[in-house]
Amino acid sequence: MREDAADSMRQIDLHTHSTRSDGTLTPAELIEAAARIGLTAIALTDHDTVDGLEEAAAAGEKCGVRVIPGIEMSISGPVMVHMIGLGIDGKNAPFREKLEELKRRRTVRNLAMMQKLIKNGFSVSMDDLPDDAGKSVTRAHIGKALVQHGYAATIKEACNRYLLKGCIGYVPSSRYSARECIDLIHMVGGKSILCHINQIKLPPEGLDALVEELVGYGLDGIETLYSEYDDAWRARAEGFAARYGLLRSGGSDFHGANKDIALGVGYGDLFVPESFWSEIEKRL
Repeated sequence: MREDAADSMRQIDLHTHSTRSDGTLTPAELIEAAARIGLTAIALTDHDTVDGLEEAAAAGEKCGVRVIPGIEMSISGPVMVHMIGLGIDGKNAPFREKLEELKRRRTVRNLAMMQKLIKNGFSVSMDDLPDDAGKSVTRAHIGKALVQHGYAATIKEACNRYLLKGCIGYVPSSRYSARECIDLIHMVGGKSILCHINQIKLPPEGLDALVEELVGYGLDGIETLYSEYDDAWRARAEGFAARYGLLRSGGSDFHGANKDIALGVGYGDLFVPESFWSEIEKRL
């Protein structure tokens, strides 16, 4: 069997989260779970942090699973856009300093959001947020607190109802621009991947313009396989990849118990072939 044909039969996951951001499995537990279901490679892409990469790599050595160092970064702008970096050097000191600055900005925003909720009569407190030492505390943690206090049934519902733009608890974020995110990922030797385009709240022509703009900044790839994509979204993503010669990526966006999404298979029918990573790796 040819190597590329074999790669297409081996399953990987290039979009996952651990307790170092808003997942519920530790980096080691995540890799052990990947080994149990037969994934040959997995990327840990926690939000704005690389603190779990060393633990994940050590677990990968023990389990025989290839661990791809990654990160997911949020882009500054009027709509939510997320960028994944794959194959990065998580030990790069200037890069880690940039992430620490993001963490400080995120902490200020989290406190402001909690204060708005408290001011508006919500029975939440600062004690509901986890200690941000060693992890990236996100909006999902505030959503979890709202669920625990009975304001929503799920974290997604809590975020959509109370924490998005126009909602009672919303506070604008202070992030790096798209160009800065792509440059930072390139600075540490990685490839930049635009992820879950179905979540970008833009009309079709607006999304077209955004992707073209990102390509102009050096975007390397796009998530063409994702848990929430239907046939139309998969075709849309594939169209962008073909039009601009972008690398293809894919993943479950696994968060453990915080999302009803299974590692590797998403909602049951996701299959990301190892050939996706093989093509990305060739360009690193």
